[in-house]
Amino acid sequence: MRFSKFLYLIIGILIGIFIIYSYYQWWLDKPWREKWLELQKNPEKFLTNSIELKGNVLNPYTIAGTNISVYTLEFENFKCEVISITGIPEEGSKIIVKGKIKKNYKVESIFMNRKIVKNFSWVIVEEERREEK
Repeated sequence: MRFSKFLYLIIGILIGIFIIYSYYQWWLDKPWREKWLELQKNPEKFLTNSIELKGNVLNPYTIAGTNISVYTLEFENFKCEVISITGIPEEGSKIIVKGKIKKNYKVESIFMNRKIVKNFSWVIVEEERREEK
């Protein structure tokens, strides 16, 4: 009987620690979440100003015939395409990107005698990128 009460106490403490830690992690990301929400509500605001966003890298690729790489930055339920000339980040890496929002951004190149055109309705043009600590 004593052993089962002790076991329930230990399990309760572990669940409590997990809940507190999860809330702490959520609380740490609150400023980033607010920036993403602000970007989703009013992207025109950042056409002239820089924005800094945190997220995970998804689907990085290079546009043929250029030194431009493109990847998707994802944070929780938010996603945005990022244009970079500093190289391709590793898939799944956690980064912080600083850049400006561009509307109707177009990349053109010629590769193997074919014209390649890639259009983006909204994109972040990367100015700086760093790994999240």
